[in-house]
Amino acid sequence: MKPFERTMVVRGYEVDESRTTPLPVVLSFLEQLRWEWIADPAWGLAEGVHTGHFFVVRQQILELVERPRFGDALTITGALERIGRSVVVVRHRLRVDGRIVGHARVTGVWLGPDRRLARLPEKAREVGRIQVASLMPEPVEGAERDAVLEGEEARSFVDAPRHVYRVRGLELEPPERLDVAPCAKLLVRPSDCDVFAHVNASAYLRFFDDARLRAGIPGLLQRVALDYRAEALAGEALDLRLGERRPDGTLDAVLERDGTVLCSGVLGVV
Repeated sequence: MKPFERTMVVRGYEVDESRTTPLPVVLSFLEQLRWEWIADPAWGLAEGVHTGHFFVVRQQILELVERPRFGDALTITGALERIGRSVVVVRHRLRVDGRIVGHARVTGVWLGPDRRLARLPEKAREVGRIQVASLMPEPVEGAERDAVLEGEEARSFVDAPRHVYRVRGLELEPPERLDVAPCAKLLVRPSDCDVFAHVNASAYLRFFDDARLRAGIPGLLQRVALDYRAEALAGEALDLRLGERRPDGTLDAVLERDGTVLCSGVLGVV
C-alpha cells in the first residue's frame, strides 16, 4: 500500500528572518497531511471523528537536512511504521524537486469523546497492518558538513540561500524534567489553541524556540524531539525552563503548569 502524499507550497508569510521555513511551520505541514489522511475513506476513521474521536500527538521527532524556502513545492509522505490498539507510529519524508529534505517519526494516540484512549476501528487496523508490512523507509542523505549554499548575499526572500545540513538522525531523548529556574512565564492565548481547544502541538516548539532566542542562544533549528504529556488550555499560566546548549548543539526545554510537565523537548541548533 502506497504512502499517503500531499504537496504544499511554502508561502511568504511562513518563512522567518532566515528566509527559510522554521520547524514549527514544518510540523504544521505534517499535521495537515495527517488530518487529510484521517479523512480518507480508505481508513475508516471518519465516522469516529464525527462521533468525537480524534488523534493527538504523543511524540514527534523531526530532522531537516535542508530548510524549505519560499515557493518550494514541498511533497510530504506519511506511512505507518506501527499500529496497535490505540497507538500509531507514522514515518514522514519531505521532498523538494525529488530530493529528501527532511524526515520525521510521529507517535499518535486515538482518543474517544471522553479524551481517554480508545480502540482504533478494525478497518483502520487492517489497512494499517498492510501498510506496515510493506513499508521500506528510504535512506536520508545530507551534506558532508553544514553549509549555506548559493550565496549568503541572496537578494531577498524570493532568492534565499539553501541551508543544507549533515544527517544526525532521529535518536533524541527529551528529558523527564529540568532542575533549573524558569526562564519565562507564559499565558496561553486562545490563538495558541486548535480545533480541540488545547495548545496545538506545533505551538510548543514555537514557545521553546522563542525562549531560546530570547535567552541569547543563536542559530537555526535543524532537528527536534518533543514529548507531549498533558494538554494546556487557553488562560493557563505556564513556566518554561531551558537547559544549557551542549557541545553537539542540543539543549533541553520543558514547559510546566504548577509543577506538572506538559511538554519536554530537545532542540538541535546549528
